[in-house]
Amino acid sequence: MVSLCANWSDESYKKALLFLTLEEATFYEPQLDIEIRCFVVATLRNSMLEHCHGISSEYKEWSYPKSLSSNQIRYITEEAIKFFKAVDFSKYSGRTLDNDYYRSITAKYPMAWTAIMQLANNEYLCKNYTKVPNNNSVKDEIQAFDSDASIDKMNKVILSGYDEILDDTLKSIIKSLLEDKMDFFYVDCFKMLSRNFEKLLKVIEYVLFTEKPFVTINYYIDNGYFERRNTILRANHGFSPEVYKAKLKNKEEVQKNHSICLGHIYNSIES
Repeated sequence: MVSLCANWSDESYKKALLFLTLEEATFYEPQLDIEIRCFVVATLRNSMLEHCHGISSEYKEWSYPKSLSSNQIRYITEEAIKFFKAVDFSKYSGRTLDNDYYRSITAKYPMAWTAIMQLANNEYLCKNYTKVPNNNSVKDEIQAFDSDASIDKMNKVILSGYDEILDDTLKSIIKSLLEDKMDFFYVDCFKMLSRNFEKLLKVIEYVLFTEKPFVTINYYIDNGYFERRNTILRANHGFSPEVYKAKLKNKEEVQKNHSICLGHIYNSIES
């Protein structure tokens, strides 16, 4: 929260940070200022609060008797939106921090962060931009992945949504992209990959390094090019096969490359 407040007056940077929450915050209640809803998702919902919610057992480490229910999470976020609506963020903007959480992370992942900055600060449905040069150290990191997990089927991995760990299945997918065994990386939405900001950027960075696109139901992201859905579809909450397939089939407002990828995912499910 302190880091985002300190960067609040940097409009393009703030937009990019908040952009990653739009698939969720757009549909949050109460429907107050979208920036406030995004702020709550970025700093409260996408935080260690997630350790106390969901199917993982991290809540036990916090001496909590049971995981927080969806209704409890909803109450917390609704009250937070009301609270922060009354806060004047400009009072806290521009402060120099010894440890600026967001700045320290975004500096590590130039391909990922440049792509997010471009998407957040352009209204185009598709756009070319200057590619970010590859960093060969990323290749070394990917090749060092020691994973034999099968990617032929979806493997269930139980982790907190805020966990920074890259599990074996995720590593195998990234390695397969590098070895040209897969054509693109797909996840329904940003939060379904991770609520951990650094993990999300790290995976996008790895994927873009392989020169393959990172694709969600709403975005097609390549190093030097992006496509976006005209109207954002709501981020998945849990997993409903019917809703999942309906979203993939909805290609009326997507561009060519994005449409092709969604079609491949839909066909793989049907087969």
